[in-house]
Amino acid sequence: MIRAKIEQYETVKNWINLSQVMHTKVCMINGPSTVRYQKLIDCQTRTLVPAKDHPYVALSYVWGSIPDIFKFMDVSEQLPTKIPRTIEDAITVTQKLDFRYLWEDRYCINQQPDDEQGDKEKAYQFRNMDLIYMNAELTIIAAAGSNPNYGLPGVGHQKRKSPHLTTCTRIGKHFLITTADTPTTSIRGTKWDARGWTLQEALLSRRRLVFTEEQMYFECYGMYCCESLKFPFENMHRKDKQGFKQSFCENGLVGVFPKGIGRTDLEIVRVIEKYTKRTLTNSDDILNGILGILNAFERSDMEVKHYMGVPILPPMTRAPYRGDISKQVQGWTRQWGSLSVYAGT
Repeated sequence: MIRAKIEQYETVKNWINLSQVMHTKVCMINGPSTVRYQKLIDCQTRTLVPAKDHPYVALSYVWGSIPDIFKFMDVSEQLPTKIPRTIEDAITVTQKLDFRYLWEDRYCINQQPDDEQGDKEKAYQFRNMDLIYMNAELTIIAAAGSNPNYGLPGVGHQKRKSPHLTTCTRIGKHFLITTADTPTTSIRGTKWDARGWTLQEALLSRRRLVFTEEQMYFECYGMYCCESLKFPFENMHRKDKQGFKQSFCENGLVGVFPKGIGRTDLEIVRVIEKYTKRTLTNSDDILNGILGILNAFERSDMEVKHYMGVPILPPMTRAPYRGDISKQVQGWTRQWGSLSVYAGT
């Protein structure tokens, strides 16, 4: 039974713990643990602190069109008394899950317009958005609502609209309830799913806790879970314990989301195709909204570079019909880069 308000978070903590303990390869990251200029919200003191090496939770949500006057917040400053409900609820969830620090872009990135230092910090963090989301122990995704004042269903003032509360019947000794829509149905078609920035936020996160109108849904790079169904998770894993068996996954996905940025260099083309179908409030953000993904491809072993958002792929000896790309050279030179751009045009 899913209640209108979340009464306890032990189930979610078990999901996170299982991912951390079992998925020692697929859900772990090796690399810088913080990004320059990165700040976090200390949920206990409600102040802004340097990221350092603090384990933290990230937030992905829809900004919406609600007017906002941004106040520059420096380290040690306290959050405003009144903040958007989604951020307030995210602070609550962060603490309920035994974390202390939260990253979200409204207050943790200097959004003050016409600020030279702020513009420098913002540009640097946009380029490294892949690390910000990959380094997060968990990303909270607010898939319900169309603005930051909607809140996370079941946490604060916003109650969940679960059919479990009304759709039920008794047949003899059996009490039947509905499992409601699949998480895929609940997430697809939402305002959050249509926004440009949220594509990379979901793609680059190792663990995601999605708040839909009906229930919470968890997915990492190895497994998926939801409140309405109780699975024997350990039995569903492969022998190496790094993820679900193929029989529990569809269309090459673990659950709802892709598993990272992909395994071949041509995946960047598919990601850009998805990105171009999404919406942005500010056209100036077209490149910024995908810089994290482009950076992730460049950091990877696939050697995908880009020029102002135009991908530059390594040379290939044959057409990649099945994604098995054979690279002609190892390492980049100016000549090979130019030839690749020329061939692409």
